[in-house]
Amino acid sequence: MRAARAKDVTDAEMTEYRIHVFRHLVISLMAVSFVFAALATTGWYAYEASPPRQTVDGAILYRHQVWDMAYNGIAIKIRWCTSKDPEGPCTDNIDEYRYFDDAANHESLKWADCPRGKGKYPALAAEAAGAGSIMMMVGVLLLGFQGICMLVGVVAYVKQPHRNVMLPFACAHVVATVSACFLNTNFATKTQPIRDLMLKSSFIDDTTPLMESGYSNILYIIGIVLMVVNFYPWYYMVTMVHTTLYTAL
Repeated sequence: MRAARAKDVTDAEMTEYRIHVFRHLVISLMAVSFVFAALATTGWYAYEASPPRQTVDGAILYRHQVWDMAYNGIAIKIRWCTSKDPEGPCTDNIDEYRYFDDAANHESLKWADCPRGKGKYPALAAEAAGAGSIMMMVGVLLLGFQGICMLVGVVAYVKQPHRNVMLPFACAHVVATVSACFLNTNFATKTQPIRDLMLKSSFIDDTTPLMESGYSNILYIIGIVLMVVNFYPWYYMVTMVHTTLYTAL
């Protein structure tokens, strides 16, 4: 009877353990999806507006502007429209992508040739380029690590590894989460000067883009939050170890 009772306890423990492993896998998949979507899109900081302008003959046109900042540059699309509705009759005015790295820009889009900003644009763009490169490079490494952790979770679902195996991965997950927070903060800090300069002295005439947090930033923050939530199953995956469980396995 004792053996049967011990087996029941072991089965219950293994079932509970697998529930935590399953939670880990689901949360990790969601976190990877959100972070990947953030890195792959151009809406880290954005601005959209349709300020009215009066032509020489007194007609009112709306200059519809869409500014989107990615990790490596800024996409700008400006159109002249007859109404505030950007889907209405419009004529394209500007459609360009300016990389932070000036070497990647077309000759007509060089930061070094920008007459505005008192010559500050080249240095600020280079600073933003460095932050963007770090975010993408380390972000890809973090995604790879999350993939490895998911593989560890699959193994753990089949057979509970020793805590000495799980503990280093759990600690690395904490480091990865802190690193992800640093990447987001660093990119925000390093791009703030060029965003401020764009508002005060935009490199495109008659524009004052107020670049605010966009959907890519929100996706990334959600990914970080999910990584923090994943501390919960990681804790149980490391600490939920019983002698009876190892005996049974």
